[in-house]
Amino acid sequence: MLYTGVGDVLFEGRLLITTPDMRAADGTTVVRWVHEVRINNGVVSLQLAPNEGGQPPGSRYAVHFVPSRGPAWNEQWFVPTSPTPLRIHQVRVAHPPPPSTDAFVDAETPAGAIDGSNPVFTLTWPPTPPSSVILTKNGLILKAGLDYAISGSVITFPQGAVPRPDDVLQAWYRSSTTGTFVDAETPAGTRDAVNRVFTLTWPPNPAKSLILVRNGLVLRAGLDYSISGSVITFTDSAIPQPGDVLSAWYRR
Repeated sequence: MLYTGVGDVLFEGRLLITTPDMRAADGTTVVRWVHEVRINNGVVSLQLAPNEGGQPPGSRYAVHFVPSRGPAWNEQWFVPTSPTPLRIHQVRVAHPPPPSTDAFVDAETPAGAIDGSNPVFTLTWPPTPPSSVILTKNGLILKAGLDYAISGSVITFPQGAVPRPDDVLQAWYRSSTTGTFVDAETPAGTRDAVNRVFTLTWPPNPAKSLILVRNGLVLRAGLDYSISGSVITFTDSAIPQPGDVLSAWYRR
């Protein structure tokens, strides 16, 4: 049973549960999806694939509570493997512990309902330092302090900038001060509307860590460009033009 915390009043409202992209320990492939559940008289009955033992490590469910009265809020759930039903307090977490082998997070979708009214989203881990966050909406890099504020792992959008349905949010950041990274490097190459080959100082490792930006817009690997080692090759439709500004963030 789910209570409101006010006497014996049971929760009434909706849960919007965003499943993570992951491969469960039993080999099941789970794709990102938003599932809406109606809660009446505090009764919650769900069947969720366990995060425990899944890949990538640290996946979690993003849960947006929408009560019939009062403000909405967000939670993160980490579901362990269990032979018996679990209660919500057993899966509710502030955030999972930082990964022990990787101090970087690539292309994470912040947890929270993208519905045109919810301004609060959460990351899996608090960025360290906060300035390491690169947050994009529909491929456009947002400006901290202007387009959003961040405190710990919580991102808050101001009124008028709240993400709307069909917006795509992605975040890259560091979860530790360890590791070797490159910020805002200008790839070497001539921007003349003809040359398609540019080079980085080091090969990104892994290649997925590369964030390649042209004029403030994040480009898409496999569609706008390909990368092999430290060499970037642009597709015909994305060849840099004179005056274009290219910047790259990656780890090595």
